[in-house]
Amino acid sequence: MSKASCEICQSSQLRAVFKGEREFLFCSNCEFMFLQPHQRLDLLNEKSRYLEHNNDLQDKRYLQYLLKTWEKVSEWVSPGSKVVDYGCGPTRGLEAALRDQSFQIVSYDPVFFAEALSFVKAQSVDVVFCSEAIEHAYQPLKAFDDWARVLKSDGLITLRTAFHPGPDPIKDWWYVDDPTHVSLFNQKTFEFVAEKFGWRILHMHSPYVSFQV
Repeated sequence: MSKASCEICQSSQLRAVFKGEREFLFCSNCEFMFLQPHQRLDLLNEKSRYLEHNNDLQDKRYLQYLLKTWEKVSEWVSPGSKVVDYGCGPTRGLEAALRDQSFQIVSYDPVFFAEALSFVKAQSVDVVFCSEAIEHAYQPLKAFDDWARVLKSDGLITLRTAFHPGPDPIKDWWYVDDPTHVSLFNQKTFEFVAEKFGWRILHMHSPYVSFQV
């Protein structure tokens, strides 16, 4: 059996960390933490879990929740800009939140709208928006590669995900009680990602991080 490596930096410097019966691997190089692959939910159970989320497009609080992430880059975004809502879930929430504004929004989700990204041309996107989705990604590096492919030069990324508190406190951290939260980041991880892709950090304070390509 081949030795496991970090999903972000490919380091083999991994430490097992347990949250009940779930086993995460913590990378001492970039501090990324990810669930052991054999413990991931299958697609049917993963989708069922997402459908339990109470994301009601008629609920102004839900839309305001999405807009708090959008506000991190909104001052740099021009009317008519193309935006990818990456990991939108079944609701296409950002489309609803920005309905009255003149943006071109592509709603993509690997479970619910898997084909949407295939129609996006390389370097044609102004903003990637990713709210509470990257922690669900089994291959987050592929997501970042997708973003790098579709974003224009000087394009923007804004995302929301809770930063993990470190390997030891994880046993008491509520965020990993969700069985679909499989990829966990902190400031050091995102600094590694920024350096790897050549992105400039515009803002970083848990649970928000924004980059410029």
